[in-house]
Amino acid sequence: MKIKHTSIVLVRHGETGHNKNRIVQGQGDVALGEKGLEQADELGPYLKKIDFDRAFVSPLLRARQTFERFGLPVDPRFDDRLMEQHYGDWEDMPFDKLWDADRELMIKFITDPYGFEVPGGETLVQMEERVNSFCDECLPDFDEESKTLVVAHGGSLQLIICRLIGLPVSKHFFGLDVANCSVSVVLRAPGRSILQCLNWRAKGFGRFIDK
Repeated sequence: MKIKHTSIVLVRHGETGHNKNRIVQGQGDVALGEKGLEQADELGPYLKKIDFDRAFVSPLLRARQTFERFGLPVDPRFDDRLMEQHYGDWEDMPFDKLWDADRELMIKFITDPYGFEVPGGETLVQMEERVNSFCDECLPDFDEESKTLVVAHGGSLQLIICRLIGLPVSKHFFGLDVANCSVSVVLRAPGRSILQCLNWRAKGFGRFIDK
């Protein structure tokens, strides 16, 4: 007997110049770089094999461009709750300069992201609240065999995964590293959610799609 499930397909945007050069993006409207455009073009044909019932996309430019390059026959629903964490004074700053300016502060950010307040920005607790609101409203626990696509950012996708499979954000946020233009899939069946894959790339994604 085949168990019916709901598929949540999570895709991070392609690489930007800020990603390549290790510069903080946050909610800055940074465009995809050449490699990011290529990544989206490579992944698109595989995603076209899935008949998505709905698609939710962050309104930030890099996520919108990624979705547009996929060329999918589904209208996107843009949702501000999917945006990356607002990093305030850190946005557009190279990570290396932040380390040089205050190493202890950066160590605190990495070791205790849940209790850290980004100068002039958004706390992870605040971001978690809006992402959880999106999950509860837009990602069904179980809706027969529906398929939902979400195109967003590393931070927001990490929080979605934690929410869907029940991982405490305070312990596991930095334990999930969602790569540029990678695919992660959560299956939701009655009474349980399963992280089926994490960080699949276009060149290795066919084995999952063709099942």
